[in-house]
Amino acid sequence: MKKVALLTIGLLMVCNCAFAVPYPFDDLGVVGVEDIEFSKTYGPSTTSFTDYYQFTIDKSDLTTGVAALNVLKRKNISILEFSFFTDQALTNGIDPYEADGTSYFFKDMPASTYYFTVAGKVKGTEGGSYYGMLSATPVPVPAAALLLGAGLLGIVGIRRKQTV
Repeated sequence: MKKVALLTIGLLMVCNCAFAVPYPFDDLGVVGVEDIEFSKTYGPSTTSFTDYYQFTIDKSDLTTGVAALNVLKRKNISILEFSFFTDQALTNGIDPYEADGTSYFFKDMPASTYYFTVAGKVKGTEGGSYYGMLSATPVPVPAAALLLGAGLLGIVGIRRKQTV
C-alpha cells in the first residue's frame, strides 16, 4: 500500500511539473490602442541576463495588424538580443519582416498571446538598464472599408445627378 501511495504521489508531482510554465514571464497585458512600455534595471553584480515577456493582441482591438517593438534607450548594456515566439515553451519562433537591431516589425498578427525574450550583457561596474515600447497598428476591418466605399459611391452618385 505504501508503494502505491508513493508511486501515486510521484506521478502527481511529475504531471504537475509537466504543466508548469517553463519561464517566469512578465505579462505586459493587451496591446491595442495604447502603447505598452517595458524596462529592466540591473545592479553592478549582474553580468548577463535574459528577461521573458508576454503580450496579447485582443481580437476586439485588432483582428490582424502590424506589431512593433522598439528599444528606445539602454545604458551600460553591450549586447541586447531579442527573440520572438508564439508559444510559452519558446520553440515556435517568429521572424520580423523588418529589423535593424533596435526596432522589430511584425505583420499579420492574429489575435493571440505572444512571447519575447530580451538577453544581454551588462558592462561596467554601475549596472545597466534598458527601456522599450511595444505598439500595434490595427488593420481596418472589412466592414469599415465597405462602409467607406458605399459612402464614396453615394457621393459620386449625387455628383452625377447634379451635373445631368
